[in-house]
Amino acid sequence: MRGIWGKASVMIAAVACFAWPAKAAQTLWTSYMRVGPGPQFAVLQELPSQVSLDVLDCRSGWCQVRFGTVVGYVRQSLVGDPNPPAAAGDKGCFDTVLTGHPGGDHVRICSR
Repeated sequence: MRGIWGKASVMIAAVACFAWPAKAAQTLWTSYMRVGPGPQFAVLQELPSQVSLDVLDCRSGWCQVRFGTVVGYVRQSLVGDPNPPAAAGDKGCFDTVLTGHPGGDHVRICSR
């Protein structure tokens, strides 16, 4: 009897995972979708920049996402709103720090 309940709870957990409401998003850059939440996990596939996906959950810098029928993990910093609000003169830009950069450590990167 315990085997039946164990299998039933696994099936319920799997259904609950896919029934949870997802948030529409897109990749901000070319990204690797991985089996687990970290660079040590195998790559499932490479996602191109600005591809649509569904975010199921985000924790500790990684998001569990669904791309078509494939579920995997993408670094949270590479996932963004598919319709970000337009900022005057600052569309698609962010500041970052690049160590060893000849022009200094702080740079501004903007997408086209």
